[in-house]
Amino acid sequence: MAARGRLLELLCERVLSTRDAIGSKWPVDADRRDGTWHATASPDWTWGLWVESLRIVSARRKMPELRDEARARTLARAEDIDRHDVTRGAAFYYSAARLACSADDPEMKDLALDIARSVSDMADDVTGARPLGRDGGGAAAHALATAHTGTLLDWYAAKTINDKSWANGARRHLDYTIADLLKPEMPESQTGTASTTFRSRHLAFATAGYYRAWEATRDRRYLDAGDRIVDYLWLNSGADHMPPRDPAVSGPGAGPADTAAAAIIASAIARLVVLDPLPELIRRHAARLGPILDSLAHHVTPIDARDSRPHGMLVESGSERSGSPPASETLIGDFFLLEALTCLDRKGLPC
Repeated sequence: MAARGRLLELLCERVLSTRDAIGSKWPVDADRRDGTWHATASPDWTWGLWVESLRIVSARRKMPELRDEARARTLARAEDIDRHDVTRGAAFYYSAARLACSADDPEMKDLALDIARSVSDMADDVTGARPLGRDGGGAAAHALATAHTGTLLDWYAAKTINDKSWANGARRHLDYTIADLLKPEMPESQTGTASTTFRSRHLAFATAGYYRAWEATRDRRYLDAGDRIVDYLWLNSGADHMPPRDPAVSGPGAGPADTAAAAIIASAIARLVVLDPLPELIRRHAARLGPILDSLAHHVTPIDARDSRPHGMLVESGSERSGSPPASETLIGDFFLLEALTCLDRKGLPC
């Protein structure tokens, strides 16, 4: 297990070794045995996480060429502005918005605001809910994780242009997810066969969305919604506080731990515990963050002196990509642990 400063350096090393390995492609997941990446030329929304990883390491290691690459990669994805996909909001939050907030960059600011308007326009006129794509109805039209991916740019826009009306759209979508989507995703745990569902990860994303909403609004409903999820995952996790892939399945069928889910929660809590002064409501969250980070550190390479794999791999994450190796490293897991530690180290994030 590495101390937090050393752990942060290991994760930065992994960003640099990944950059060397993937070239112009986008990382998705890597084989836990040797760290070989599966990379793609056609990424999902998580491409924004790779852009922000480059920016973070650029700032920490004083490597401006990484920021230049992050910016160029973001501009190359600007064609997604008209894509009817709510998750593109998260992609451009982690890329364009973070680039704009960390330096004077009007082009990135305008791009982020354009995407924010486009995502906001997806909302249903009656419910305010934002579907994943073109809403054809049915259970697959909406997802709980969009409490995070579907609202991030609203908070950015509200602060950037000093227009609190942006919060209204985010609130309507969040309220829909709490009322209609939250309870079905937290069923009672039952013994079952091995699950391939990454339920914990989707719940972790929702937690991040609710905690971010509370940070922006101080509306207790959102903090309570996030706490409800974390309590559920905490109850269904082992002594190491790493949630299984599917907490609704108990026993061996629950599958291995999902370290990416734990990293997402750690990042969400990290944003709260650096608030100054620390709100009284957040003290219990601060008490949970340390044990989660300590457990995650046990899953970052090198695990011991004989570990010859690339440094900074967060393993036991598991990828939702069909055909991926079991217990693989993922960009999602690596990024959110990197973000959590960066937030604690710098006492906050750009936005």
